[in-house]
Amino acid sequence: MVVVACRDDGGSLAPTTTATTSTSVATTTEATTTTATAADTVEVAPDGSRDAPDLASALALVAPGGTILLAAGEHTLGGPLLVEGPVVIRGMGSGQTTVVGEDAPALLRFTGPGALSLEGITFRYRGTGPADGLVAEGGTFSLTDVAVSGAVAGEEAGGSGLVILADTTGTVDRCTAEANQGHGFEFGGTADVRVTDSTATANGRSGFAWFGRAAGTIGTSTAERNRQDGFHIAEAAAPTLAGNEAAANAEGGFRWSGTAAGTADTNIARRNGLSGFVVLDRARPTLTGNQSDENGDDGFLFKGSSRAIATGNRAAANSWAGFRWVEQASGAAAANVAADNTDGFWVADEAAPTLIGNTSRGHRNDAGNGSGLVYSGTAGGGARRNEIYDNDWGIAVGVDAAPALADNDVHDNTRNQVTGATFS
Repeated sequence: MVVVACRDDGGSLAPTTTATTSTSVATTTEATTTTATAADTVEVAPDGSRDAPDLASALALVAPGGTILLAAGEHTLGGPLLVEGPVVIRGMGSGQTTVVGEDAPALLRFTGPGALSLEGITFRYRGTGPADGLVAEGGTFSLTDVAVSGAVAGEEAGGSGLVILADTTGTVDRCTAEANQGHGFEFGGTADVRVTDSTATANGRSGFAWFGRAAGTIGTSTAERNRQDGFHIAEAAAPTLAGNEAAANAEGGFRWSGTAAGTADTNIARRNGLSGFVVLDRARPTLTGNQSDENGDDGFLFKGSSRAIATGNRAAANSWAGFRWVEQASGAAAANVAADNTDGFWVADEAAPTLIGNTSRGHRNDAGNGSGLVYSGTAGGGARRNEIYDNDWGIAVGVDAAPALADNDVHDNTRNQVTGATFS
């Protein structure tokens, strides 16, 4: 992957006037030989007063691998911008240089080959037709200090801020996707992208979304106030998530569906409308050291035929259970802590996880049946060496449930064990 550094301090990227260097490219036909000039550096000002009148013209002038410098101000596109080769497009910072356009189906589309680097620019779609913001479909795509907003969803485009498809590789660093009708950041195909220190806010779908067989990593990034999930890993995608936060999203904080896999380590989900971490269908991620607090449903929800491995996670003050398995979910949970939720660990329907060495405490409610560990429906699986204390009920087992319970430390609950319990 290619990582392109850019200025970090908000200062000038280039002097006001820069000498233009060029290379000569010979073109031969049967009758004549001509020489075309391609510039290594091309400057563009919003008023058209520099080397090229606009960004599209600069692309025609710049040499492969050269640099286009966009001055501060607003640059207007006359139509969708197609980039078919390596180039660096550098603004004065996302707070100073803006590129706007109103033509579908995308503001900018990169098909490769080579590397495209975008630095220090805000891209804003102002049209009404369905369009994505930035699209990459090959080569290496690098974004640093880039913001994208205003994409519109429809039949011809998903309305995502950034879409990276095919076998594209690259990096996304200190970027923002805000107020797009689709996803903020979308990765598909077999894309392999490293994302750091980026933010997805108030998008119409999920903040960050992976599809196909996309992989890559994302760290120290935030998804907040999106209308679906903060982070959604779907189909057969398997990225690595570490040190991210999902807050105040309308649905889940982190969601895996389809046959998605990958790992999630030391992430935080808080105050999301539904569950903090959701694992559906046949997904099988590994969740380690994550925290899920104050969500509107469960801290961690495992559903369908999912088989997640959850180790060393914590769920506190969620509206329902800290950890809940439903339908045919299985998998394993070890060394997790559930504290001060309505219930601690709840295994329902035909679910059958293995629970080892977990802690469940402080689950009480007005009805007096806040439980540390609950088995309902025909749930099975096993629980051993768990510590369950300071709850209304320690362990509650429904009349048709059949878990294997062994060596659990159940103490200091109002009722330590309730067998044949009924649940409303």
